[in-house]
Amino acid sequence: MSYASCDTATHVTENRRRVKTVLQLDHLCTLHQVHGNTVHTVCADNIGDFTNTAPRGDRQGDGLVCTIPHVGIGILTADCVPVLFADPHNKVVGACHAGWGGAKRGILHRTVDAMVAVGACIDTIIAVIGPCIDKSSYEVSPIFRQNFCADNPTYATYFSNWQALNNPLSKNPLPSHYTDSYAFDISRFVRDRLRTYGVCSHTIKQADTYTNPKTFFSFRRTTHKNHPDYGRQISVIAV
Repeated sequence: MSYASCDTATHVTENRRRVKTVLQLDHLCTLHQVHGNTVHTVCADNIGDFTNTAPRGDRQGDGLVCTIPHVGIGILTADCVPVLFADPHNKVVGACHAGWGGAKRGILHRTVDAMVAVGACIDTIIAVIGPCIDKSSYEVSPIFRQNFCADNPTYATYFSNWQALNNPLSKNPLPSHYTDSYAFDISRFVRDRLRTYGVCSHTIKQADTYTNPKTFFSFRRTTHKNHPDYGRQISVIAV
């Protein structure tokens, strides 16, 4: 689904066309995602900024909001957390790409704020969390954990001992890249960020992108296998 990958551009165009057909969309808007906290509101005047077909041609950001019927807003992922938002009462939708950096920098809250700015109400916003990497596949270094928890020690609850989780006797243990490391539960971190903002969240499908190669792309799996490139799945929502 991504023009930034090495996939044949005409194939990506056809895949996106199929998404538009299935969801009965007039337009499909995406972003050049950068693991930040910038959110854009799609309107009639700027819709062309988010429908480019050139690699990295779309506007930079990690969140989109829209109120225009039949205009899909999409998030590309390959381990990070895709989050789709809807206020069905006020006809406002949102979507954001929540990697650990964006989630920590407030991309979830900023997406909700952008929805409220165009007529949504926090009390009627529902969020759904799509497939992402599971903590059992997400090994991080002690330095990562230390830096992540530096400004909020309570974040330590999202980390567990990697070696205990992936011991040689466990089912399909993954190799460790450190002698002492941690498993990071990014999906729970995202859910809790939403909860602190008063947004009810649900999980679309509890599946690990890393260990399901026939169903999902995974940046981390591709990296571990020394593959030159990786694809991206898309999560789309529309009024």
